Amino acid sequence: MEVISAIARNVAEDSGNPLHRPEVAAELGLSAPPIAGMTTIDYAAAALLKAWHGQWPSRAGLDCRLLRPIGSGAEIHLTIDELPAEARCTITEAGEAGASPLAVVSGWTTGSGLMAPWATAPEGTCEKRPPDTLVAPLRLGSWGVQDARAMNDEHLVEMASVCGASTLADFCSQDLLSPGALIDIANQVVMANIQTGIWTHARSRLQYHDHIRVEDVLTACSLVTEVRTHLKGLLVVLDISFLRLGQVAARLEHSAIL
Repeated sequence: MEVISAIARNVAEDSGNPLHRPEVAAELGLSAPPIAGMTTIDYAAAALLKAWHGQWPSRAGLDCRLLRPIGSGAEIHLTIDELPAEARCTITEAGEAGASPLAVVSGWTTGSGLMAPWATAPEGTCEKRPPDTLVAPLRLGSWGVQDARAMNDEHLVEMASVCGASTLADFCSQDLLSPGALIDIANQVVMANIQTGIWTHARSRLQYHDHIRVEDVLTACSLVTEVRTHLKGLLVVLDISFLRLGQVAARLEHSAIL
């Protein structure tokens, strides 16, 4: 078991989700704006890289459960447990001994049995729908990505802030697209297709079916698979396939509370 300490940073003020703006967080009674779920996943992916000795497997699978908000500026501990079939990163706040985790991210080097390839024909342009009109199943507009290098570099900075630049050699030398960048693209899919306002990222289950590189041209095809009432709003689950040359390069189950 290894424990890494880090300071949570809010880099999502201009992400399109008002929740991460200091003035909005203050209106909601929060002492600090919560960091984005994709940033939490950046930190956890960095911790998993340590467990995987700096090498990112081509068929890695992740299950990212975001359980409680992480406030900007909070000192967090990332505890890495290497179990027989997975590596697990549990994120807690320093000084909260015995408290429930802030997030738990499990990773598999093969992704065996996590999410099989799935795809649907790309849809047309995105159309913002009111949340109360969403039903399952419902295809949403496709989102295209031509060059994700700038986006990916931002996520690599967050990963490096936790694990050190040296352990990012596999990502940097091969120009691999990080999990946080894929989650970032998924967030763009959500905001392009749904009238979101303030919303909360709840969970993501990600399966790589191959390495994805920053120069790859991707099309994110999405399907609403679940809509149900949640204590804090409406829980919407999207099933997103990232297509490269018509083949599924990664698949993501992305959950948000609207």
